[in-house]
Amino acid sequence: MKKHRFYWSICVLLTVAMTNVYVQGQPVQGQPGQPAPPPPADTSASSGSGGVSKALTELDTRALPFLSRWTVCEAQVQKIVQQYFNTAGKQPGPDLAKIAIWGEPKKTGKYEIYMIKCGAATVVKKEIEESMQAIKDLLSQPIGEDGEEKYCHDFVTQSSVGGKVPSDIQQKVGIGENNYRMPTGGRQYFSLSAFEQLLRVGSTNWWIQNIIGNDQAGYQFWNAGEAKALIRRPLINNLNDATRRVVPNLLKFHLGYSYRLNDNVDNRSILGDLVPKRKLNIAPQGRLVGGMEAFIPLGEDMKTSVFGVNVNIELPISNISEERAIDASTFTKIPLPGKNSPTWTLNSHPVADANYLFDLQGQPRNDVTTPILRTTGQVSFFYSWWLEVEGSENPPDNIFRVDVGINYTEVQDVGLVQSRSTGLQYFAYSGVKLNGGGLMNYRPESLLDWAYAKFEYRNETTYPFGASLQFSNQILMGDLYFPLLGNWMYLELKYAKVLRDPRPYEGKGEYFMFSPVFRILIPR
Repeated sequence: MKKHRFYWSICVLLTVAMTNVYVQGQPVQGQPGQPAPPPPADTSASSGSGGVSKALTELDTRALPFLSRWTVCEAQVQKIVQQYFNTAGKQPGPDLAKIAIWGEPKKTGKYEIYMIKCGAATVVKKEIEESMQAIKDLLSQPIGEDGEEKYCHDFVTQSSVGGKVPSDIQQKVGIGENNYRMPTGGRQYFSLSAFEQLLRVGSTNWWIQNIIGNDQAGYQFWNAGEAKALIRRPLINNLNDATRRVVPNLLKFHLGYSYRLNDNVDNRSILGDLVPKRKLNIAPQGRLVGGMEAFIPLGEDMKTSVFGVNVNIELPISNISEERAIDASTFTKIPLPGKNSPTWTLNSHPVADANYLFDLQGQPRNDVTTPILRTTGQVSFFYSWWLEVEGSENPPDNIFRVDVGINYTEVQDVGLVQSRSTGLQYFAYSGVKLNGGGLMNYRPESLLDWAYAKFEYRNETTYPFGASLQFSNQILMGDLYFPLLGNWMYLELKYAKVLRDPRPYEGKGEYFMFSPVFRILIPR
């Protein structure tokens, strides 16, 4: 009997040794130039149970190449996973947004999860089933039966073991929920601030955006006298797995309409001194806004950098009409610059009995003008890069971008007149003479007037923050945003300083404004 037991022990040891040699000799899935490894001999293709399941229960890392692996890029799901790790006594460390999952596909369309890694902490199948059953149910189906993404994720590798799971991985794009400006995760997204209101149309790539001010020209918030309603849409998606985590789209466009703001006129300040007095206007007909942004990824893997071009054009729908009646009380009025109270004279006007606009005392006012923001636009080439992170499955944390190009900003002065017979009010500019010349039309003259440059830094972790510095129209403007409460309430600050001698409609040449930013994302 002892002899038989001895022979039997030798057989078992030889079998285990041969199995170890076989497993260690297999190529790791995903290495360049090597085919994907075949499934273990003791693993069923239909049920996915067997050697892989047993090995991962004991955290046998040799079986990891046979499993599918994906990362979570939706902040709400990330925070839930972090909470479960903390409850289980695990310490994820600082890299909370780096969550990876290893699982085996089933015929049902779900995955059997064998390991979850959150930052520096790891749990395996046994721990998951004992204390993380709820999070397992949430994570086990990244893609629904209809092919819809259940939560924002990115596949790194997909296993040939197990049943076939429907996947839209080749078509799915998006940097993930952590994109502060335009997150792709979740079922619905909405953000609200004094500077911008943004809505994604369901789970589509269509966006509706309303912007107050004209940041590109250096006139932020109320100072521009306008707001812009835009639609945004990616036209060409990036299907390259190595770069699409940071460059989800290769071509994007925006189109919309710029409309005038009627508040804060006649130099009346709103909210005390918090909001500077508005002096600029746009014409009643508004302006058309359009542009695009094209990307060319460079390099490989997470060392990728991006070169591209950005275009934004804002054109008046029509010329300033001298025949269309207006409400002069809704337009700002600027005293003429210079000494000795300069005035302008009206030589002709389409309305024959037009006269200067009367003030509250009934006296004609021909010592003020109304500045109208006309054509603006920017064309720039940009280069962006990001610091390398560990593992190609992780999106970058630190992104940098530099834009260099040209800017065009035009502001035209007009007078305000009133019909003696009807009392209706109109613009006047063609027949206006001021000290032997016409009213001012401010356009780029020097090289610095044309110059446009912008530097931007973004940190795209679980709680993103960032800053930018822009030079345009000889105005230096800085922007800073950071989280206040979780991932749903941020604070954004903007400051602009005119570097040349301020023009009459620019006041003291300094603008500052801050606003909370409320972000609401509904999980899938």
